[in-house]
Amino acid sequence: MRNVGSLLLGIFKQLGMEDRLKLSGLQDEWNSVFSGPLSNHTWPIEIKNSELLINVDSPAWLGELKYMKNDIEKKLQLYGIKTVRFRHGSVSRQSRSSHKKAKQQPENFKKHTLTSDEIKWIDETTSGIADSELREKIKKTITRSIERKITH
Repeated sequence: MRNVGSLLLGIFKQLGMEDRLKLSGLQDEWNSVFSGPLSNHTWPIEIKNSELLINVDSPAWLGELKYMKNDIEKKLQLYGIKTVRFRHGSVSRQSRSSHKKAKQQPENFKKHTLTSDEIKWIDETTSGIADSELREKIKKTITRSIERKITH
């Protein structure tokens, strides 16, 4: 019999949410994974095929990080990251202070309000997860995924 965690991981893979779940967890912990100036000048923005794309706020830091790449990749192996890629881009002040990424939504984005059936389904789906912290992160990720609705 498989445990709930491995079943949910399979579901997240099928729904294409596995990388988003990993990214969300990494963003929440970014300032503790990388302390000091490194976390102040960088922000993880995308995970795809075990590769993490990191925005870097200045060309000087971009150059410096090339020398730190191997050490950064070693630290990120715990998150299932095999390689990292850096690009010059904005690093939100809000993301560093609140550990949340400020996301720009597409023009046709509309936040979906969860129905009582959807809330019940999320609760039932995650009820078998014994680890309360993991259960809450998974509930949060599922909720965000359902709330994101692109109108056409």
